[in-house]
This record gives sequence, structure tokens and C-alpha cells, in this order.
Amino acid sequence: MLTIIWLLLGIISTNVYADITKAPSSGIFLEGSDVTLTCVVEGNKIVVWEDFGDATLIFVGKQKNTGKKKYDNFEISSVDGDFSLIIKDVQLSDEGTYVCTDRDQLANATVTIGVLPTLHLYVKQSEPTQAPQTSTEVNITCSAYNARPAVSVFELSVIGSEKTVNITNDKSNQNVGGKTYNSSASVPYIVSSEDMSVYCRVFTAGRSLSHTENF
Repeated sequence: MLTIIWLLLGIISTNVYADITKAPSSGIFLEGSDVTLTCVVEGNKIVVWEDFGDATLIFVGKQKNTGKKKYDNFEISSVDGDFSLIIKDVQLSDEGTYVCTDRDQLANATVTIGVLPTLHLYVKQSEPTQAPQTSTEVNITCSAYNARPAVSVFELSVIGSEKTVNITNDKSNQNVGGKTYNSSASVPYIVSSEDMSVYCRVFTAGRSLSHTENF
């Protein structure tokens, strides 16, 4: 009789045991990419995914639990034991913290959306200086539009010269809605010919982006 009781307890214990063996990781993900938040669980088929900020249960097990249009691009892995949340074509509106919960454990990840900027270069003649008449002093400006997060470091150079300057942005302006930013940085340069090529590289969202223009 005692043996039977222990066997029954063993079966019950096996059924309630659950463990998150692979948890999701926070990160910056580019707008328009597919994001996978890993959640692999042993011993439980009723895993819940919740949007913490919106207080919405998105999935219970493998079944979607909400009819909100906001989650139309949310899917869940079809592999047994794998309850990874997949966000297709991720957008700024998908930014937030998502929680994977089994019976007695939870793991969460924060999704931050990165937006690569559009770069433009401008060259404007400076006010008259004491520079030789054969040369002209100009201001070279690189502007990064609609970036997230704001661009903080610019690398500016004139192709063919030995001068490369790394500078922080002169200013960042938050766009309407507060989701993206415009930033710019300028550097003076003395040119001795009519034509030149200017190179700008910026760093944002864990990536670099470059642009070259001829003037």
C-alpha cells in the first residue's frame, strides 16, 4: 500500500513540475524585423504570455487569448515545449515588457524598438575669416532624421584628407509623438578646391550607418 502511495505521489509530482529552461532576453530590435522572445518550458503545457504594460494575456498555451488588433502580428512557436513569442514586422507600438509564466516561475523581457535614421549632409560657407584667399572655410553638417534612440556620435571626414572627426551631437530634437529624434553635428573645414566628397557615419540602435555626398 505504501509503495502505491509513493507511486501516486511521484506521478502527481511529475505532472506539476515545470521549469523554464530557456528564458527571453531584452534587447533593441529594428523596426520591421521579426522578434523572437524565447521561452522553453519542461513539464507544463499551459504557459502564459502577458503584455505587462497593457495587462493583456496574449497567449494561454498555444492559443491566442485576445482579439485585440494590436496583437495581430503576434505568433507562438508550434514546436512542442517551445512557447517562444514571435512578433512579426515589429513596430514602435509593440515596444514594452512581455512576461512568460508557467505554474510557479516567470521570465520577462523588454522589447525596445530601434529606428535607423535618414542621413543628410550639408556644406555651408562660414563667415569671412583670416584664412588665405586661396582657401575657403566651410561648416560641414551631418543630420540624422527620425532615429530611435537619438544618434549620439557622428564620424565626419572629407574623403582624400587625413582628417576624421568623432563628435557628439550638437542637439537632438524629439519629433511629434516623442518616438523618434532628429540630431545633427557640425565641424569646420578649410577647402582648397571646388569639389570634395564628404563622409558621415553615425551610431545608433547598436548599429552604424554611413552616407557620402559630393559637393
